[in-house]
Amino acid sequence: MAIDRASSRPRAALAIAAWLIVSALPARAETFRAEGSCREGVAHGAWQLIGANGQPRALGAFAHGKRTGSFIFWSATGVRIAHVPYDEDAKNGTLALWYDAPARDGPSAQRLEAKFVHGAPDGVTTVWDRDGRRRGEYRYVGGRLVDALAWDARGRALGGERARAQAESDALAHERQYRTLDRLVERHLPRCASDASTKPR
Repeated sequence: MAIDRASSRPRAALAIAAWLIVSALPARAETFRAEGSCREGVAHGAWQLIGANGQPRALGAFAHGKRTGSFIFWSATGVRIAHVPYDEDAKNGTLALWYDAPARDGPSAQRLEAKFVHGAPDGVTTVWDRDGRRRGEYRYVGGRLVDALAWDARGRALGGERARAQAESDALAHERQYRTLDRLVERHLPRCASDASTKPR
């Protein structure tokens, strides 16, 4: 039986167009439940974010509306993905990121360890690939990259310009993840009344 290729083309094009439309639709947004307390109209005290499946997604604390101390984040499947220390709402201390899939023999592989001072990287930032291979060691002073060591997938050292380019690329990728975590917290703050009746007597 002969195939009418000309007539099949419009159907194929329509099928591809339909697939593109469906694939472009946003996935159903995950729902969260925030638990926390308020003082004088702003978040104050312990805070946690629970996912739709009952798993904790984030845990931390506020002091007069500002993040303070350690904030820990987990993926939807319960894998720890970040530890971010804060002081007066600014990243301050040793920050760590992990890949969102657990390793075969236990917890997920670490992705990053970075020193922050008053919101800016300051000190050595170490980056690893998923397989545990060291990818880069980048040194910052007051948020400015001053030295970069980097390695390719075979463990070979990259030259100065390539190492610096990799450091800058990694920094952009990690900054995107920081912003994602920040938005997760900022969009799920406790519902605090701002009127004077909420102030302690």
